[in-house]
Amino acid sequence: MPSLGADMTEGTVTEWLVQAGDAVKKGDIVAVVHTDKADIEIEVFESGTLTELLVPVGMTVPVGTPLAMLRSEATHDVQSLVAHMSASAPLASAAPANEIPTVDTLVSAPQIAEPSDRLRVSPRARKLAFERGIDVHAAAALSVSEIITSSEIAQISGPTATDMTSVDDPFARSGPQFNSRRALAALMARSKREIPHYYVEHRIELGGLLSWLEHENSRRPVEQRVLMIAPVVAAVAVALSENPSCNGTYRDGEFQTSSNVHVALAVSTRDRGLVAPTIRDVRSLTVDELMTRISDVTRRVRSGRLHQSELGDATFTVTSLGDQGVDRVIPVIYPPQVAILGMGRIRREACVDAEDTIVVRPVMQFSLAGDHRVSDGMDGARLLRRIQDILLRPAEITPHMKETP
Repeated sequence: MPSLGADMTEGTVTEWLVQAGDAVKKGDIVAVVHTDKADIEIEVFESGTLTELLVPVGMTVPVGTPLAMLRSEATHDVQSLVAHMSASAPLASAAPANEIPTVDTLVSAPQIAEPSDRLRVSPRARKLAFERGIDVHAAAALSVSEIITSSEIAQISGPTATDMTSVDDPFARSGPQFNSRRALAALMARSKREIPHYYVEHRIELGGLLSWLEHENSRRPVEQRVLMIAPVVAAVAVALSENPSCNGTYRDGEFQTSSNVHVALAVSTRDRGLVAPTIRDVRSLTVDELMTRISDVTRRVRSGRLHQSELGDATFTVTSLGDQGVDRVIPVIYPPQVAILGMGRIRREACVDAEDTIVVRPVMQFSLAGDHRVSDGMDGARLLRRIQDILLRPAEITPHMKETP
């Protein structure tokens, strides 16, 4: 079961698209997994033969649980593959060395050893915390052992699942939206608790960009027109490649900058809250390709069907509430990323031009939240100024546009 975001802890197999004995190629979709965010299509990363499906349809298992056994093209002995898995803790203790672990053992055993500086929570305690709406970090101070137990969760007062469903609040009930919002809230609480945020804002004049878009779209059929989000994301990707301290992830006390720019776009859904699918390798896309990718992934987010590769691995997030009439957005960093950009609405304001003349221009407020462990306000300011430079000179984006026939 892959981790499809920092707020995902488990998933439910809803459909197998293959059977034991089927040959698969790298990139093939083999299963569909249901999460609080969407139904995710799971792909394989090696070519070979599926020898066994370990998790039946309808079963919910934690992240890290093996879903199937694959005999890769480089592996000729399934028993040696299982022995290799058993030799890597914690499966080594799940069965004697001379026995192959059963399906039940593989599914129930924890699959990922947690670093010592992270909270370890028993399954029963995690379930109880979920039912009562309790952040497990709140029990850390009460824990007398390395693993937080259900008794320690029980010591913290909190509403039970029954209490929560009785509240007259559409978001305080069970269901996908409730679960999604709770998971996201826990992640944002962790972000604000662990990440030392700093904020910088900049008002960017968009007259040149809007004129350029109007000219480009006037020559195109409706289905090929470009919305403003595409050139903005393209500009963000260029600026990030030149300011790498804001592009990457922070894990286990270490910042890992990324040579590629993978941008997550926050998309609001009616029944599952906020979902942030990833547009990978933005620098390699033309603005037209980027627009197509954004339109496609937004449509599938709202229909609840995404590919595995579209969740996770983002190095930066862009969120916008401009279409809701909001002047500015003060965003919260999505761990393990180290920065996020918020965008407000386009509004007309008085500006002073180069000749000290007061003119009315369309402007937008850009707000950047950064992680002080890896960058500072100067880095954030440079990033915003570079985004502004690109958007003020649409010609810098033009080479990335496809020629209109």
